[in-house]
Amino acid sequence: MTQETNQEGSIFSRAVALFCFGLLGALANRRGNPAVEAALFYGGSALVITWIFLKTLGCLVYATNAPIRRTCGWAGIKLVLGRGFVLIVPFTALALIAEFGLGWYATQAFASAGIMSAGAAVGADLIRLGGRKLPSFALPMLAALAFSAVWLGLSSTLREAMR
Repeated sequence: MTQETNQEGSIFSRAVALFCFGLLGALANRRGNPAVEAALFYGGSALVITWIFLKTLGCLVYATNAPIRRTCGWAGIKLVLGRGFVLIVPFTALALIAEFGLGWYATQAFASAGIMSAGAAVGADLIRLGGRKLPSFALPMLAALAFSAVWLGLSSTLREAMR
């Protein structure tokens, strides 16, 4: 695979992941306020929060993992983040099926599980690329745990604010 193909794949993966997080954000608060404006607000808020998280995680990985920084550079870290966080897609599909097909309110559970799975995928990919074990695996997992907690907290706060 060429560097150009990797770059395009990275952009596509990150765009898909951001779209899914926006959809999960809108879906998570649908029952609290079903208005279209509210869904757009929740989805947009989720996009911003996710973008900030991915940028922060990328900077932390870049700063704390010299082998990855030397071998992959910033472009490689973006590729790893895109490949890892595209894992949110099946969790988004499950949340949609649960919400609209089964009538369950389980979006937050699927979002949190997807975030944690994506963090593990990023960590495993960083180790595969030769990164040091502690910053490569522990950092994305701890960051995913923190992001999941922030996601749940902000979702609840936004839902209460928009009532």
